[in-house]
Amino acid sequence: MNKARLAFLCSLLAIIVGLAASPAFCDDGWKLVMNKNGIKAYMREVPGSPIKEVRAVATMDATLENIGELLRDTPACLEWLPYCKQAEVLKTYHRNKMDLYYLLSPPWPVKNRDLVINSDTFYDLDAGRAIVNLTATQVPCVPETNDAIRIKDFSGQYVFEYIDRNRTGVIYTYRVDMAGAIPAFVMNIMGKYTLYDTIQNLRRMVKLQKYIDLAKKSPDREICESILNDKDKVRNVFRTRLGEFIGDKKFVDEISSDDDMLACFFSSKTGLSEILLYGWGSDESKKKAISALLTNWLPKKVGNNPKLVEKMAKDKVLVDAILTGNGNALAIVESYAKKA
Repeated sequence: MNKARLAFLCSLLAIIVGLAASPAFCDDGWKLVMNKNGIKAYMREVPGSPIKEVRAVATMDATLENIGELLRDTPACLEWLPYCKQAEVLKTYHRNKMDLYYLLSPPWPVKNRDLVINSDTFYDLDAGRAIVNLTATQVPCVPETNDAIRIKDFSGQYVFEYIDRNRTGVIYTYRVDMAGAIPAFVMNIMGKYTLYDTIQNLRRMVKLQKYIDLAKKSPDREICESILNDKDKVRNVFRTRLGEFIGDKKFVDEISSDDDMLACFFSSKTGLSEILLYGWGSDESKKKAISALLTNWLPKKVGNNPKLVEKMAKDKVLVDAILTGNGNALAIVESYAKKA
């Protein structure tokens, strides 16, 4: 395979990934394949398909509403997505739901690709995040032609998660069959590099003054402020995010009811919300997130004893009990406290 064709494959994946990401919260089978500049890329097998599912977890120095305005600017795809020859909105149902068309023009001799995507954005206020679902769709106004191979098998989800007022977590997953003669193993090899490049492109674009100004007037800004100005809503965000990957619900209730832990959650000093963000990856990343929670919370239980806190935060039995819910995590903590 020549370099031009290989570069196209990488860029085409970047185009598609830039449109979407991050399906269901289940994480079985995810394996870390890249960890660079705060970008973690994961891949996992999909039953019955040679094409793997890909996920990236990262942060951006931008507000949630800033990123939203960038992704709503469909024509801007021509500025930052390689080989994107045409990008347009076919139909707008409302501000957060539309049909999009993309024509991709790779280097010769690879034939053009095109795809029609339905984009549907909704807000999970309980978790303090916005979610964009994208699926390949067919519309009568864009029939297939001999000039481009239609991509029909694509699904993804983009998740924007509030970290603090000037930083946003991004989690996305996608799976796509680009059709034609492009082999699946090439997509799998290039997937992790595409994830990295796409996040870097988004980080660059979102800093443009155009999107910063649009964000100031965005309805998304009002949604964010309505949550941040209500302590009960903030606590609910904390509880919801913990409960998504921690099986021990009594532990979740204990942590989320602690005002000090709530203050730590959105604090840039502790970085706790960012640590929880990276819990979207493999089971190992979730265990690290739990250890970070314990490090911040345990001094209230066992006193100012750094060595003991460190030992407990690394206790595999305790961490596994919290993660799976199989065991009594709070009883283990009390047992340590009595010996302190």
